[in-house]
Amino acid sequence: MDNDIGKILQTLKELDLERETIVLYTSDHGEMLGEDGLWQKFVFYEGLSGVPLLFLVPGITPQNSRCKIPMSLV
Repeated sequence: MDNDIGKILQTLKELDLERETIVLYTSDHGEMLGEDGLWQKFVFYEGLSGVPLLFLVPGITPQNSRCKIPMSLV
């Protein structure tokens, strides 16, 4: 996913759209994907409950910033 987000951001830069485009990425939940030998959504381990939330708002989001406060998608 990191590589794909990088491609999107690079393309926005190449098209001179990075200063006027808000980028938002999230998902509803994880699936464990074999982490701790588990698949599907039966426990609240990080692989299930820790979903990505990424946003970039030109002129507002500081470069290379990271928020460590827990968020909710509700």
